[in-house]
Amino acid sequence: MGSNPTLGNLLTILSIVRVQFPLWTQQEDTGEYMKEKDLKDAMISIFDSLSASSFEETKNDPLFQFLEKEKEWLGDPEIMNTMINFKFQSIIRECVTKAYNSTDWILLLIYTNYNLFENNVTEITTSLEGASCCADRSRTIIKSYIDYRISGNLPVWKDSYSTPKKGTPQQWMNFIEGVANIFYGKPKKYLLAVKELLKLA
Repeated sequence: MGSNPTLGNLLTILSIVRVQFPLWTQQEDTGEYMKEKDLKDAMISIFDSLSASSFEETKNDPLFQFLEKEKEWLGDPEIMNTMINFKFQSIIRECVTKAYNSTDWILLLIYTNYNLFENNVTEITTSLEGASCCADRSRTIIKSYIDYRISGNLPVWKDSYSTPKKGTPQQWMNFIEGVANIFYGKPKKYLLAVKELLKLA
C-alpha cells in the first residue's frame, strides 16, 4: 500500500514544528511567549520546508505557487484572512449567487463555511442516532435546507440510512438556521434548536 500524501505532509509539518519552534507555549525560563517576528519566521520556515518536501502535484498547483510567492502573509492570520480567505470566499459567493439567482445570506454561508454546518449537524445526529451513517444524514439535512431555503417547502424524507430518524424536518431546519446565527455571535436560535433536538436523545 502506498503512503498517504496528506498524512506525509502533516507529519512533515509536525516534525518541523518540534524542531523549528518548540516555544508555542510559554518559555520555561522567562514565561514570555514567542515574539511576533519569531512566529513569522517560523511559519515561513515551515512553508519553505513543506515546499521542498511536497509532492509534484502540490507544487504545481497555481494556488500553492501563489502562496509561495506571498508567504510573508503566513506570519499574520489577519493578513492571511484578508488577502486569501476573504477574496476566495468572495469568488464563491459570486458563483453561488449566479447559480441560484439569490443572495440569501444563509445559502452563501453554507457554501463558504460548509464545515461549520457539517460538523455541527454531524455532532447532533451522532448524539441522537450513533455514528453509523452520520455523515450521510448530515449531508441530507444540509442539502435539504438549501432546497428549503430556496423553495420554502419543508423536506419530506423517506425512511433511509441517509435520513434522520429523530427530529422533525422543521426542527432540523431550525437547527441549520441556528448554526448560521451563531456564526455571527447570535446564540439564541442555536441553543433553542439544540435543546429541542437533544430532548429526543
